[in-house]
Amino acid sequence: MSVPGPLLERLTFTGRRGERTLKHVQDGRLLRSNSLQGIYRLAPASAAELRRLVADRFA
Repeated sequence: MSVPGPLLERLTFTGRRGERTLKHVQDGRLLRSNSLQGIYRLAPASAAELRRLVADRFA
């Protein structure tokens, strides 16, 4: 299962320095995964969107 491009571009993560979006996303594709390295949590709104995506897929 892949994450749709528009959702990937909206995903927001929280860390020690505050909220941020993914880097290296171009045309709805993640070009480099290094922006996912480290300890981050999905922001509540992004977690809810991913939860809906998975629930819709497996419903």
